Amino acid sequence: MKSKNKRGHLGGILENRLFRLLVLVAVFTGISSCEDSLQEEAPSEFDSSDFYKDAATAEMGVMGIYNAISHEDFYGRWMSYELQGPTDISRFNRSNRDRNAAHGQVNDHIFTEDNQAISQAWAKGYEAIYAANLAIDGIRPLYETTSDEDIKFAYAEAHFLRGVVYFEMVKKWGDIPLKTTTIETVSEAKVVARTPQVEIYEQIEKDLKFAAENLPWASSGKLGRASKGAALGMLTRAYLAWAGKPIEDATKYEDARLAAKEIIESGEHQLLTDFEFIEPTADGFRGDRAEMFDNYPELWWNIALGVTDDTEIMWAIQYLYTANQDDSGWIGAWHGVGTADKSAGGPGRGDNRMPLTWSFYDSFEASDSIRRDYSCFLFRSRGSGGVNAWYDLPTNSSEGTPYYWGIGNGKFRRYLMPEVSENNNKESMDWPVIRYADVLLMYAEAALMTGTDVADGLEKLNMVRRRAHNLPVNTASAIDKGSLTLDVVIDERAWELCSEGLRKHDLIRWGILKERIMAAGAAFETRWSAMAPADNGFYVGHLNFKDHHVLWPIPNSEFVPNPFILSTDPTNNGYR
Repeated sequence: MKSKNKRGHLGGILENRLFRLLVLVAVFTGISSCEDSLQEEAPSEFDSSDFYKDAATAEMGVMGIYNAISHEDFYGRWMSYELQGPTDISRFNRSNRDRNAAHGQVNDHIFTEDNQAISQAWAKGYEAIYAANLAIDGIRPLYETTSDEDIKFAYAEAHFLRGVVYFEMVKKWGDIPLKTTTIETVSEAKVVARTPQVEIYEQIEKDLKFAAENLPWASSGKLGRASKGAALGMLTRAYLAWAGKPIEDATKYEDARLAAKEIIESGEHQLLTDFEFIEPTADGFRGDRAEMFDNYPELWWNIALGVTDDTEIMWAIQYLYTANQDDSGWIGAWHGVGTADKSAGGPGRGDNRMPLTWSFYDSFEASDSIRRDYSCFLFRSRGSGGVNAWYDLPTNSSEGTPYYWGIGNGKFRRYLMPEVSENNNKESMDWPVIRYADVLLMYAEAALMTGTDVADGLEKLNMVRRRAHNLPVNTASAIDKGSLTLDVVIDERAWELCSEGLRKHDLIRWGILKERIMAAGAAFETRWSAMAPADNGFYVGHLNFKDHHVLWPIPNSEFVPNPFILSTDPTNNGYR
């Protein structure tokens, strides 16, 4: 297995940092500052065949795609966490702020077709697709005439990234325009119609299969980049979505099982099993509450320390804080635990925009306290007079009222980073998109749904459970589940994958989003009966949820100049 690589922060080591040459990439792709990428006209003077000459230019083409998907309008913020809730395990929090902010509207289920956050996510997704199409079209002649492994890697990775982006888009909007070549003119863009979801999934399958067939395994590839395992993992996830609602093509469960099985049998990836006790320090930045710092997994230590390790995290969006902030994301700063600003004596702002719910905390089995306590962080810091003090969430708040903000997301702990950025909003913490624990759980689900190798599927699920309990993963234990059911899968995915941006779509494909949101909302109201739902910061998704909220509307920034896009669905996913 390839050795780990620790990246430097705050302008340190740049090897394996891939979001370089942003201005130059924007120039040659013609996608700089695009807000409505389907409407955009490609520069007539640009000919991709004139640009793509060698491995270096092929690499730059791929970086154009990474530049788009790492942006805060996509994985850097909107598509990773801030527009992912509420669900049965988490909700949105933005205390003492205007409830009509774009991201607040989405999480409060009061958004419309003119929601800015949804429009930004749409535009950035199609900017990434444009960049991918440009790279694929430009690199193809080189790919077909050379044996250069770097060129072949770039061509396969461009397909991987296009498949990933289309998958994120189809989950959010359902039927969307399918473009697999570069748009050349405005007139062409204005007659783009929505493509049925099935055809989108067929294209996702083509792209990810091609990537899986042509990318190397992580151990022989490029550290931190796409790999055969990552492509198969995303393909497994796409197959499960295809098999679930709304398409419900049950044949795809077997495809999912086989794709996950190929990863497992390769031996290329494994669960990281090391746990480390976090020693409290006296500097005030890590607090003085020993119970805050129990066994913490190597997996999440790596995220905090900036370590790239393809063993379990099979593919992640990598960030680095630089002066212009172009390479930084919001993970850790706004998706993590509550910490105070440096100016107030804290380690640098960390907050909790998608807090976990108390009903989720209470759902953990008694034996599962290790995983519960590192996933659900029960403390918040409030700096005052140069001192960073930690408070117990259930009983304290700066307002002296019951603490209803919710439980911190303990996986992304900014205060554990060796250095934090100078910006309160942006940080260098990476975003893990697919990891091996998810593959094992997807394999278990697919085995259950096909009735094939169910005992093996149960064993893989139990491996995840054993690791969570800090037990040998390959040795049977008293904490093992004795049978595999869908309820077991639903619970295990919540406990293992919470705060990783997967729960809402899991509930959608299982057809239980509404009932789970309603139940969680009722439990929330019961616990905090003294709080009026209208209070700032009190975002509870069940209050305004309607059936059509399983999808987002096509933004008006798209259909105003291109009304044809609504020709197949004048209701715009039920929003009109």
